[in-house]
Amino acid sequence: TWSAADGAQNYVVYMYNAGTKEYERVGTTDKLSYKVTGLSASTKYYFQVRAYHKLNGTITSDWTKVSATTPLGDVENFVLKECTDTTYALSWSKTKNAEGYEIYKYDTKTSEWDFFRSTKARSYKFKGVGKNYNVLYKIRSYATNNGKKIYGVFSDPIAAGTIPAAPTNIVAARNTTNDIAVAWLAINGVSGYEIYRADPGLTENWKKVGTTTEANFTDTTVPGTGVYKYRLRAYKGAGDHLFFSEFSEVKSITFQKHENQDSIYTEDLEQIGL
Repeated sequence: TWSAADGAQNYVVYMYNAGTKEYERVGTTDKLSYKVTGLSASTKYYFQVRAYHKLNGTITSDWTKVSATTPLGDVENFVLKECTDTTYALSWSKTKNAEGYEIYKYDTKTSEWDFFRSTKARSYKFKGVGKNYNVLYKIRSYATNNGKKIYGVFSDPIAAGTIPAAPTNIVAARNTTNDIAVAWLAINGVSGYEIYRADPGLTENWKKVGTTTEANFTDTTVPGTGVYKYRLRAYKGAGDHLFFSEFSEVKSITFQKHENQDSIYTEDLEQIGL
């Protein structure tokens, strides 16, 4: 955008081409702004604008130069990279043309995101943290353009902190004729849970039957009648960066198929609060 020039009928816009090292014409307008499309994210561009009107020939004004930086891209690969009982670390990929990054921390008391730290690095490690510490973070990139800070879009929040505690208060009950419902006490700040089952006669042969972000799970793969055992573990992180708690206590349930399930179904689900 620009201010009006006296007597101007139109404005010519030029953009600098780094390849040819020349300003090239990109458009003409009678407005006080011009939109240039097809640019790359997080890139600084240089422009020249010239006003003109025609009176016995073309009369033009002096060049007005301006630079602008396209919005920064999202911070990618923001993950919990390291996690122990007393330390944890965050890391992320470099954002093109970013000068640094701002990390924000979620305050559970105020339900607001608070600025935590600015850094030019692409990782940050927390040391001397207490056990079972759970926290959420998000991040955005920043750069400076014409003396002002510009920001990228905030990342999605990630669960961080130290290794989570093992899930507790495990209960299991029949859900339908062929399903078993498992529930437990929710753990704040974890990314999810993995549920494992041992089939009748295979006590030590644990098979993962599902993953969930909720504090309950319905196992729809129960083979048939028998005594089944369940255990689970919480985790933080995502993708290749997963950090697990210890396994929970084992919960057993005797499962028997019934043709008429209605009364048993209701009673069993009431046992686990579903």
